[in-house]
Amino acid sequence: MPDFQQIKNHLGKRLKNLRLERDLTIEVLTGLIDMDFSNYVHLESAKKSNPTLETLCKLAEFYDVPVNYFFQDFKLTKELSSQRRSIEKKLLTVFRNLKSDSQRYCLQFLSGIRSK
Repeated sequence: MPDFQQIKNHLGKRLKNLRLERDLTIEVLTGLIDMDFSNYVHLESAKKSNPTLETLCKLAEFYDVPVNYFFQDFKLTKELSSQRRSIEKKLLTVFRNLKSDSQRYCLQFLSGIRSK
């Protein structure tokens, strides 16, 4: 599953670049497209939950770009989330404290799960 925060960060950068290329302030932009100021700020700063398709279409129409413009050049990085790093660290700690027979059993078990 993709890291949606990375996608929102990419979208926010695209939106900010489009706005700045047109020398618009957020106040002016949100007035022109009839959008709540704080909602737009959250989009640009990638703090808002996922924008609706309606919002993306409204912005694409205003900027005269296709909707997929917002996602062009997006490359998912393989950074591990802090939650995943924490889980992996706990697993490694538990694994290291097992006897070697138990370690082999765990590896066989996990290999079986992965292949399903």
